[in-house]
Amino acid sequence: MKHATEFRFGVILFVIPLIFCEIFHRKLNYRLGDLTEVECLSGNMCPVIRTTCAMMCESSAQCASFNYRPSDGVCQLNNHHMFEFAAEATPSDAWEYFGPKQQDVKDDDWILAFLAKSGIKVPIMDVWNANGLAHDLDLGSQDPALFSKYVANSSTHYRSHWLDVWGSTSILQVRLVLYKNGIEVVSLLFDGNGSTKDDWFSKPRLISSPWSDLTGVSPAVFSVSGQIMRKFYISTSASYFDCHDNKWLLVLSTQANMCTFEKYDGPQFLYSTGTTSSDFENGGYGLAETMAIFIKIA
Repeated sequence: MKHATEFRFGVILFVIPLIFCEIFHRKLNYRLGDLTEVECLSGNMCPVIRTTCAMMCESSAQCASFNYRPSDGVCQLNNHHMFEFAAEATPSDAWEYFGPKQQDVKDDDWILAFLAKSGIKVPIMDVWNANGLAHDLDLGSQDPALFSKYVANSSTHYRSHWLDVWGSTSILQVRLVLYKNGIEVVSLLFDGNGSTKDDWFSKPRLISSPWSDLTGVSPAVFSVSGQIMRKFYISTSASYFDCHDNKWLLVLSTQANMCTFEKYDGPQFLYSTGTTSSDFENGGYGLAETMAIFIKIA
């Protein structure tokens, strides 16, 4: 009996480090909350040690990650993890986050390939075309603000390795989504079969959009490269100097001085707020805060 007890104790001592090393990634000074459903283990369940918290999470079918507060041993089991696109991790010196090691930021079965933030004065195409820059190859060490759909302190845009292997990957569909206050305001869906990172954004590949008049027309401009400072651009006119042409979408990479709608610190994400294209010069546009590019892989 003594030997059996010693054996079980030895197994526990061996398994607990494996739970931390193989299953959970530690992120100091962060806590997952807000959009995450949290079960707070307090009262008779607290205080606990980290390993107990880890074992409780591992034994729960609903637990995807946990928050731990070392000062008083409070353990919170989360139904989501930090690298889900809808999750919001908040800085907190009092907490530690433990969650699964991930290779991608995902929104259900969509992989986040690129995420751009407004007003950070980093030209969007500088990051889009930065071959070899891949934040997802060291995802666990990144500040979660980098891949959050909410406006947060971020010194650059999020770029994944999928941009570098796009042409050799079986990409089925691509989504471009604009968010304001974390809420989706525009979503365009494209056929990604046989595409490259620069030609998927085109009228022939468009499957759906929020604008009814985009279906039956051939825009003069519909491309990632766009015109000068205007990227991911959909417009009725090929003339850059025509400020009053109708537009559907425009990403202002950096501040320009041509038209009144371009006088913002870049990047900015401008979109027609109606069901059709509009004259941005006359104020027919909204401003989103983040732009995400998702891919779905076969």
